[in-house]
Amino acid sequence: MTFLVARRRAHELHRGCGAPGPRHGAPVAPARLSLRLIADPEQRIPLHSVVALLEESARLADCPTLGLRMAESRSIADFGAISLLLTHQRTLRDALDATIQYQHLLNESLALYVRKRARR
Repeated sequence: MTFLVARRRAHELHRGCGAPGPRHGAPVAPARLSLRLIADPEQRIPLHSVVALLEESARLADCPTLGLRMAESRSIADFGAISLLLTHQRTLRDALDATIQYQHLLNESLALYVRKRARR
């Protein structure tokens, strides 16, 4: 099974730690990604390609914390169209439930769930 992930924030590779991004081509080749594929922020790409791209970019930039730096700058808008749905939820629980319901549109490699715990 090939897991797909949204490619909305790959442009961060141009910033965090000074890693080379898709324009430079270096990390794109090992990940087997075409420039046309990664140019579209709504395009979903295979998880193994994302991992290869991030690892190669971190290696070339000599920045082992590249992924953490990218995660730091994420916002609700990075969820694309789903972010509009989430911002209109009444409660955090409603937003979490909506995220779980539509997680297949965000990242097929993650499994999200909420476990209800009895109050003490």
